[in-house]
Amino acid sequence: MSQFQNVSVGSWSSRRSRTLSGGAGEPLIGLKMQMEAATHKDAEIEEQPKAVKSNLEYLRKLFIMPDSPDKFIEFGHDLLEMLHDFFQEKGGIHSAITLPELSKIFDQTAVPDNPKLIKDVLAEIKSKIVKHSVKVGNPYYIGHMTSAIPYFMILLEMIIAALNQNQVKIETAKASSFVERELMAWLHRLVFKKNDSYYEKSIQNHRVALGNVTSDGTLANLTALLVAREKAFPPEGDFPGLRVAGVERAMRYYGYSRGVVIVSKRGH
Repeated sequence: MSQFQNVSVGSWSSRRSRTLSGGAGEPLIGLKMQMEAATHKDAEIEEQPKAVKSNLEYLRKLFIMPDSPDKFIEFGHDLLEMLHDFFQEKGGIHSAITLPELSKIFDQTAVPDNPKLIKDVLAEIKSKIVKHSVKVGNPYYIGHMTSAIPYFMILLEMIIAALNQNQVKIETAKASSFVERELMAWLHRLVFKKNDSYYEKSIQNHRVALGNVTSDGTLANLTALLVAREKAFPPEGDFPGLRVAGVERAMRYYGYSRGVVIVSKRGH
């Protein structure tokens, strides 16, 4: 078999007829080994990430424009399939990898010097992150505050990320600014149950705030505390209110020496 073990990939096709005409079992076994070696070598070459040139033209391709190729749709399909496969996996709530082993996957201490193709980034996300993520929708999973979400929420998140509206100002959030005010009216009505006339006048009145959307529960709680504090020390007579006068002057005006926030022992 030594005559076949030294056959290179590039010269394999030219020697194929000679190998097959050997007539014995050994040449055919050697040919099979050579074919498998060539296949494995080709697979290794394909798996290596392609070098990316970081220039303005490549940067333009990362944004969706009228003349852009349909890479967004192509990678969108790949991404949805990757997520679907993750949800369809059987077994436990996460992979069997240990935490020390997982830490070794993420041990790079410097920012990578070279950019990567999106397909290579997605492949890395799949093998390093998705593969070892917790299946919060698994029936055996008990979450503190996190559980499964309806599948349509994933699609809605894609819309939110794609539109990337800035709710701080209407110049970058035209329709969504009105959607936000409508949502606030819904929630306000569930709690305070005002009449139809009140909400019809207030829902899109920019001088009326029926509520405020925050990014998380902590900010929501702090915002509620600030609102409660200002309602406790409102403007009166010559006193302009806590917002203008400050806490110390407001407390003196209303005859208090200190203020406290009362929470349960579970507060955090």
